[in-house]
Amino acid sequence: MAMPPSLMSKANAWIALFLLLVLAAWSHYLPGEYNDDAAYIGLARSLSLGRPYLQEWSPGLSAQTRFPPGFPLLLTPAQWLAPHNYDLCRAIVCLCAAGAMYLLIGYSRWLGIPVLVGSNYLWLHSSSAVLSEQPFLLALLLYFRAVERRQTLRSSVFLGLGLGLLCALRTIGMMLIPATLLFHLGKKTLHRTGFLLGAVLSAGPLIIPGILTGYGGELNKSPNLLSNLLDNLGVLPASLGWMLLINVYDLPSVIPRWLGLLPLSLALLGLWRLRQSSFSFAWVTCCLSLLLVWPYQMPRLLLPLVPFLHIGLWHQLGRRNWLCGALIFLNLGFSCWHIWRLPSHYDDPEVLRAVRALPAGSSIAASQTSLWLATDVPSLHLDPWVGLEWTWLSSLAEHNVRLIILNRQDTRTAESFNRRSHLYHQAFSSSEWIVYRFQPPPDWQQALKWQKLARTALSLQNPDKAVLFFQSALQLAPYDHSIASGLASALVASGQKENARRLLQQIFRSDPDCFEARLASRFL
Repeated sequence: MAMPPSLMSKANAWIALFLLLVLAAWSHYLPGEYNDDAAYIGLARSLSLGRPYLQEWSPGLSAQTRFPPGFPLLLTPAQWLAPHNYDLCRAIVCLCAAGAMYLLIGYSRWLGIPVLVGSNYLWLHSSSAVLSEQPFLLALLLYFRAVERRQTLRSSVFLGLGLGLLCALRTIGMMLIPATLLFHLGKKTLHRTGFLLGAVLSAGPLIIPGILTGYGGELNKSPNLLSNLLDNLGVLPASLGWMLLINVYDLPSVIPRWLGLLPLSLALLGLWRLRQSSFSFAWVTCCLSLLLVWPYQMPRLLLPLVPFLHIGLWHQLGRRNWLCGALIFLNLGFSCWHIWRLPSHYDDPEVLRAVRALPAGSSIAASQTSLWLATDVPSLHLDPWVGLEWTWLSSLAEHNVRLIILNRQDTRTAESFNRRSHLYHQAFSSSEWIVYRFQPPPDWQQALKWQKLARTALSLQNPDKAVLFFQSALQLAPYDHSIASGLASALVASGQKENARRLLQQIFRSDPDCFEARLASRFL
């Protein structure tokens, strides 16, 4: 992976241009574009204060297993020097991005590859927010340079130890273990015992806790391998192909998404034909095997594969400069259009003023945790759809939640809140947010307890007892359609379908769009 001398001077110019584009994009962003930003910065802030690896700014502290500790550790010095100055965090990511682009020139031996990667909107987007793609690519390219050299027993051990760093930055780094073994299977240059020993010692403590806990529950959502494979095959491979060309989020609806399989196939074929990129081919194919187990359908998670697929794609297409130039132009056009379309900031002054005015000890619930980086007020994450209140109302009370703040785009949840005025009172709304005050009536907690007992009895196939519990809850909260709908479900289960039908009719006359009542009516 030696750097071609003829490209050294040109590389500096292109890297400067790339950094200029990134900095221009940053002027229109603040941390908070993804909830992951808040998680990374919150964990880095916790580490900078010498505290355990926990989300210190979120109530109900628990050990963090979803996010590996490597990237928060990288941001810790910035948080220690300036806790509320996120420009330092961006600067760290910027330097890593510059180093990654510089190494990518030498690895691909073609200047257009890093320019094409750097001009992609998704790459700019993940650079401007505080995310880990760029530091991971920098470490990944350094690892590639080491793995493609002749290995001894000692270097194999250190190569395995290097996996700890990559797994600490991103969980997908674990796929380097099979990729490295496949790469050296035919060459027999890797002392596999030493490599596996180093991998177990370094990556094991990082991977095993996450596997045992399901990475914060993400891996437990769909444990069926066939179901995961079918779901992901319908989204990820074609999206990955389109990601090589333009921003996948703005693919016109008239263009079939499956056409993205064509550039993906060409990229894989090109990588397979490239001798110097055989390890890249092993890395990409091993990562694609995650389609079996990874229940994600987010194109951003595929970014670690994009630079290497670009190398294969342009090798297969014969390095046509006019085509590369056209794609760079398209990508820059998409990037500029997105940056122009987005608002100049995400922190609504009116929302921040309301949050800061809360009494001491109060918390907030939110659909985006990152909004509260500027306030330090404890926040409770709010799922996009919270129609079934009994699963989370107790958390609101336990953490003394006073405000609930929704993204205005989440219209279904807002409609649900507006229908439940006995629990939520709309305080005000802006162009981006809707703010509700959580002000339930005095007896709501006792009614919630009866409702939980009723649903437990229903799950244990004891419908008669569930009917009694739901009736007790409804006497305390006759305005609550969730309880009434649950009672209808219990009546159906106990064989009293006519009574359940009359109760559901009463609910629909008051609230035609009641979600729980529609669920209960399916059993009639």
